[in-house]
This record gives sequence, structure tokens and C-alpha cells, in this order.
Amino acid sequence: MRRRHWSSLVLVLGFGLLTAVVIEMEAEAQRRLGGSGRPVRLEGYWEGTRADPEVIGTLVVSPDGTRKRTLGVTAAQGYQPPEEGTQIFRGSTTQPIALVLRGRSELVARFMDAKPTERIIAFGLYSAGAAQLVLSSVELKTLPTPDPPD
Repeated sequence: MRRRHWSSLVLVLGFGLLTAVVIEMEAEAQRRLGGSGRPVRLEGYWEGTRADPEVIGTLVVSPDGTRKRTLGVTAAQGYQPPEEGTQIFRGSTTQPIALVLRGRSELVARFMDAKPTERIIAFGLYSAGAAQLVLSSVELKTLPTPDPPD
């Protein structure tokens, strides 16, 4: 009788522990994926300004709220519904555009550590309420060097 009691107790505790682990894994997956969001494509380069011919706007980008860089945006597309331009990241017309990057650490590092001579092409899910871009891919391409004036 006593042995049966202990095996039932072990079984209940084991099941409870397994349930807690599964719930935590699900929560971690949701945090990493950023929940739901709007698919977007973002293209630009660091230190670009509105005065540059290709730049259509600027974004302040940060992975953690402390390290911030300004991205000169050369293209931005939102999907579902389709829309183009930096306004897809603007919560209101009175607020500056700022993004918090999320996603796999190597993607965030590749985005943040790109050189000003590299064009960043990123895809991800944008969550307007949190102003978060959860990266799914980041590609870097070397920018062409301008021809010297004659």
C-alpha cells in the first residue's frame, strides 16, 4: 500500500514538472518569435541621412534600448496589407520612428554590426504596439563606391 502511494506521488509530481517545462518552452518560443506581427522587408545602411539620394527616411534602431544607431532607409515594404515607405513603422505622425530588434542573436548582431559601406536587407515580423522587428533573415551587400567627380 505504501509503495503504491509513493509511485502515485512520483507520477503526479513528474507530470506536473513536465507540464511546467512544456509551458515554459511555449512561452520562450512566443518571446523569441515576438508573437504575431506584420511581415516586412527593410533595406538601408548605417549613417544614411535624408539628404542622401537613395534614403527615403531614417530609423533609430536598438537591440536593447541602450545601444542605438541611425539607419538610412532605402526601401521598406509591409505585407498584409501591402504598403511601402517608412510610415509602416510610424505609430503616429508626431513620434520619431524607432525600432527594437529581436530574433536570433546572430541575426541581430549581423544587423547591428554591419559597416556603413554595407546595405542591410532584412525580413521579419513587425509589431507596431511594441515597435519591435523580429528578424527572420539579414543579408549584407557591399554598397557601390561612388565615381569620383570629373
